[in-house]
Amino acid sequence: MMTRATMLRMETWVWWERLPPPTREWLIDHNGEYLPADVVDEIVDATGGKPEEVFAVSEPDEPRRLADKVVDWIEAVANGESV
Repeated sequence: MMTRATMLRMETWVWWERLPPPTREWLIDHNGEYLPADVVDEIVDATGGKPEEVFAVSEPDEPRRLADKVVDWIEAVANGESV
């Protein structure tokens, strides 16, 4: 049986692999920070235009941030942990 955590790991891995390497490096180096517009655009493209679970809920005029579960996933990647 596939758990929600397993599905998140798979879904994140799929769009993560679609990002250009410099964007992945930026996300690792700036994990948890507000995202510049170009990084938001690349994530939206990588998710096929369906980034609902990637971004944290924010006010319309606030910069975008990644959801906590995605921040945790990226931290695991940065630490070389199995994801």
